[in-house]
Amino acid sequence: MFESIIIALREGIESFFIIVIIVGFLKQQGKHELVKWSIAGVIAAIALSILSFFVIHSLPISEEIFEGVLYLTASVIVASILYWMIKTKGIASIKKSVQYTQKSSFPKISIFFTTLFLLVREGIELVLLTSALSLSKGAIEVALGTATGLAFSVLLGVMIVNGMVKVNFKLFFKSITVIFAILLVDLALKGYHELAEAEIFPITPKGMKILGTIINLEPLILIALVVIPAIAILRHPIRKPETKSDLSGAEKRKKLANYKRHLVYRKTLLATSFSIALLLGYGFVQSNQASEPTYLAVTPNSTGDILIEIASLKHQMNHFVVESSKLPPIRFFVLKNDTYVKVALDGCALCGPEGYIERKGEIYCANCLSVINPETIGNAGGCNPLPLEHTIENGTLIIEKDTLHKAAQILEWK
Repeated sequence: MFESIIIALREGIESFFIIVIIVGFLKQQGKHELVKWSIAGVIAAIALSILSFFVIHSLPISEEIFEGVLYLTASVIVASILYWMIKTKGIASIKKSVQYTQKSSFPKISIFFTTLFLLVREGIELVLLTSALSLSKGAIEVALGTATGLAFSVLLGVMIVNGMVKVNFKLFFKSITVIFAILLVDLALKGYHELAEAEIFPITPKGMKILGTIINLEPLILIALVVIPAIAILRHPIRKPETKSDLSGAEKRKKLANYKRHLVYRKTLLATSFSIALLLGYGFVQSNQASEPTYLAVTPNSTGDILIEIASLKHQMNHFVVESSKLPPIRFFVLKNDTYVKVALDGCALCGPEGYIERKGEIYCANCLSVINPETIGNAGGCNPLPLEHTIENGTLIIEKDTLHKAAQILEWK
């Protein structure tokens, strides 16, 4: 859920600001009749984003290829947004685009498509990233995280708009441009990583480890995105209004009330932003802490087979290492829950025998930090653990001698 909250919060904040800038500028120009066409563009962008979700999920391609294509496509969209922000200088460009559409022959249609174009990129990017994430996470978990992230983005957006009287938008958009550049690299690396898992792009175990380490730093991007608006506000503190003698008592009280209200918004925003940043930082540190798995030694019986009682296994990853003078230290694990028992080698074709770790119920490759979907364990390909043939008879897991000798030659066990 943590990753989906990150993605939705980032996309939600960006979309919120685009809407606020367009609608606010139209009202400022006295073009209230065009606001509803801008809102129609927002609705159309949401509808197209939902449509893109169903189109994407109807594509008949493998998981790694699907995920890699999604990430690379998202990186192209981010690149287009980044180019637009650098070339047009963000907020000034949005206002300029809106101003230009007002002067067109069909201002209503123009403002509709301007809003649609600016927002649909954000929506499709959200769909692409959450779709890729849902392949390794549960669909319900991703949906809940996305909803939570969008809710937080609306809350933060409302607080920012109501709390900032003088905000350094120039600093804000410059900072966002830097974040987009980092995000672009992150998405491109993710796409390469997934397509390397599909054996479309070449890569070495060391390369997988480097990519995994970089990709795992993504939460830091969100922390920056949450803190940046707060910094922009701090650079322009609100000054207490001067109450001129010619103002009536009611007008003076109104000015002071507005001043105090803005102060409350600002303080709440700052406290919320830095609290979220601290929580995200803490979650990031905790998510990267995992103790080394404990391997239970198992010895082949007189016929060279390994026998393990299913009842003795815990409802989690159970790690084992083969102890035999005739075999290298083959490592494997047994994943047990209420519905299945899955057995696999503690290594994959891409990263080698680096093993797998479990963090809070999720399984990760110890080398590249890829999240492994438990449902896919037992299927070869990508960074999935190599399958290990076995049988279960009368509550006993049996790994035969021939299977062990084959496993000894698949990977370089140390």
